[in-house]
Amino acid sequence: MNSNLANKSDAGVLRALQQSLPDNQTTYLNNNQYDAIMAALNSANRTEDKYPNLYAALKGKLYVGDAIDEATMVDAGKTAAGKATANIWSQSKVATTLMGGSTYVFDHVSGELLAQGHNTSVQSGFLGCSTQADLASAAGSLIDVLYVGFSTSPDGSSRFYAYSRPSIPTTSSLVTRDLAAEDTPPCYEGSGGITAVVTAPCTTSNTNVQIAVGRTTGVTPPSTTDYIYCEATNIPSPYLIVPFVGNVGLSGTIDFGALSINNFETKIFVDDTDQSLTSERATAYTTDAKVLAAMSQGAAPNVLNWSFPFDGKGAGDNGYQTTNSLVYNPSSLVNEIECFFYFAFNNIPFTDGSAAEPFYVCSKDTPDESSINCTKILNLYFWWHCVAEGTMVILEDGSELPVEKVNETHRVRSANGQSYAVAATVKGLHSSDADGDGTRQDKILRVVTKNGKQLVATAHHTVFTADNQVEKMKHLAVGSTILTTDGPSEIVSIEPVEMKANFVGLMLGSPEEQSNPNFPTNKVGYYSGGILSGDQNTFIHHHKTGRLNTSAALTQVDEKLHVDYSSAVKQNRY
Repeated sequence: MNSNLANKSDAGVLRALQQSLPDNQTTYLNNNQYDAIMAALNSANRTEDKYPNLYAALKGKLYVGDAIDEATMVDAGKTAAGKATANIWSQSKVATTLMGGSTYVFDHVSGELLAQGHNTSVQSGFLGCSTQADLASAAGSLIDVLYVGFSTSPDGSSRFYAYSRPSIPTTSSLVTRDLAAEDTPPCYEGSGGITAVVTAPCTTSNTNVQIAVGRTTGVTPPSTTDYIYCEATNIPSPYLIVPFVGNVGLSGTIDFGALSINNFETKIFVDDTDQSLTSERATAYTTDAKVLAAMSQGAAPNVLNWSFPFDGKGAGDNGYQTTNSLVYNPSSLVNEIECFFYFAFNNIPFTDGSAAEPFYVCSKDTPDESSINCTKILNLYFWWHCVAEGTMVILEDGSELPVEKVNETHRVRSANGQSYAVAATVKGLHSSDADGDGTRQDKILRVVTKNGKQLVATAHHTVFTADNQVEKMKHLAVGSTILTTDGPSEIVSIEPVEMKANFVGLMLGSPEEQSNPNFPTNKVGYYSGGILSGDQNTFIHHHKTGRLNTSAALTQVDEKLHVDYSSAVKQNRY
C-alpha cells in the first residue's frame, strides 16, 4: 500500500463501507457507520480541533432524511502514467456553508486502496473531489470507487453521506484514427485511451461557453454569446440547452442495434452560490429516442458519431420544445456562478459481444490527472438577472432610463466619471416573501440610504461600499455606508419585501473595452436607483474570491462555524 494513503485499519473500514453500498446511489450515513465516517475524516486530516462543529454533529443523531445531497462519478480509470484515478462531483440542494469530501479507489479483486483525494468548498453547494497523483498507485484491470462527504448548513447542522461505483474497467487501449475530410475541426480532443473529439459546445472569445436561454428575441445577450436559443415568451426558470457534437474511435465494431439509453448519462451542475442545482435531461424534449437517434456510425465501423446540433437563433430558431440540442430541466439561474457539463458513454456494445470501457466528456477541470478516457471541455455559463424593472439607470450623458429599456446601444455612467458600453441585458421573473426562515437567502431586498436613494434587488446583487469594496445586498445592514451618485451615504433601512416582478441584470464593457488590460473586470459598476451596483462580472468575481477571504467571510458566518470554515478554506485545493 502507498504509504501516503489511509492507514491499513481505516482503509479496511472504508473498503467494507464501499462494498455495503448500492451502485450509483448517494446514501446517508447513520450513527451505526461512525467508524467509516471517522476513517474518512482521519484520512483527510480533518481532526476535531479543525472541525469542532462537525465533530459535535457526530455526537448527536445523524441526518438520514430526504435526499438533499447527491454525488456523481464523472471520471474513473487510469492516468497516462497508469495510476488509478477518479473524480466525484457532489452537491447540496439547500443553503450550505461548507462541504468536504474524500474520493477513494480500490482494486476490485484484492481490495487494496490504490488512490485517494480530498477537497473542501465554502459558500457553495458544489464540490469537485478528484484523487491526487501523489496519493495514487498503479491501477489494476478493475477498480471500485468510493466517495464519503459531508455538508454543513448555516445553522451548523451537518449531514454525512457516501457513494459507490464498483467494477470500473481500466484496460483502455489507444485508438487512433484520421479525421475525415468533412469533419469539423475539434475544439477539444482527448488524449491517451479513448480519445473523444468534441466540436460543440465551443467558444472563440470567452473563458467559458456562454449560452443564452429562456428569453425572447427582444432580449439582447452579449455580442460575444456563443449560442442563443430564443423562446416565444420570457421563461422565469428556463430550460437549459446545450449543443453537443463529436465523435470517437473505439477498439471494436460498434453494435448500433444493441445501443440502449442505459449506455448514456448526462447532467448539468449549476453552482448557485450557497447551494447547487442539478439539471437532468428533460426527457419530454430530449427523449430517449432522440438520444439514440443522435448516435450514428462514422467513417469506419469502429467510429461513433453523436450530434445534438446547435439549431437556435440564426440556425433554425428553435427553442426548448423543438431543438435537437440537449435539453435539461429548468433552473432559475438566479445566483448562477458557473455550470458544469457531464456526459458519460457507458459500455458501448461491440458486435463480438464485448463492450468499450466507459469514457467521459465533462467540464470543471482539476489540478489532478484525469483518466485517459476523459475529455475535458470548458465550463458553461447561462444568463442571470437581479435588479427590479422600473429601476432607473444613469446613462453616459446623465439622462436616466428604466433598466428594462437599457440595451447594447447604450453606454452607462460608472464611478469616477467613467462610462462603459452595455454588453448585455437579461430579464427574468422573481418572487419573494417578506418573512419566512428569518434569513435573507434568496430574498428580494429594499435598501434606502440617508440621502434618499433606494434600490430593490435580489439578495445576491452586489453594491459598492464606501471603501470601494463590493458587498452582496444580503450582507449589508443599517449603518453600512455605500456609494451613491451623491457620494457615500449610510443605509437607514434594509428589509425583505414581498413581491413578484421582473428583474434585469447588466454586463458592462464592449469587446474592445473588455480586451483593454486596464478594464476593471472585477469592479465594474453602474448606478441603479442612484446606488453604485456591480455588474455580472463583478458579481461572479466577488463570490468566487470573497468566500475564500476568511476575515471578511467570517463576519457573515455563525460563530460556532468559524473554526470549521477557516479549516475548510485552508484545505480547499481547487
